[in-house]
Amino acid sequence: MTNPRNSFDKGLGVFGLTDIGGIGGFAGLLHLFGAYRLARGRVIQFDDAEWVELGVPGLHRFQADGESEGKLEHVRLRSIPDALEVYSP
Repeated sequence: MTNPRNSFDKGLGVFGLTDIGGIGGFAGLLHLFGAYRLARGRVIQFDDAEWVELGVPGLHRFQADGESEGKLEHVRLRSIPDALEVYSP
């Protein structure tokens, strides 16, 4: 799990790898399986953010929640409280 402490009620959860190539990318992915020590320094993660702003030099592919948003060089994401109603039996 990427952000187990994040809450839908409080904001955005962000999880990213600093490098997805080679052994560094593999070590970063181990975070998903609980190997937090091996992933240290290769993972960017925070919970319950009101907004997140990302920028890169040039156009790069961007995904939000697994969906492609096209090629961008700047994006700002913000949390909208009470935008979703979650029901779980």
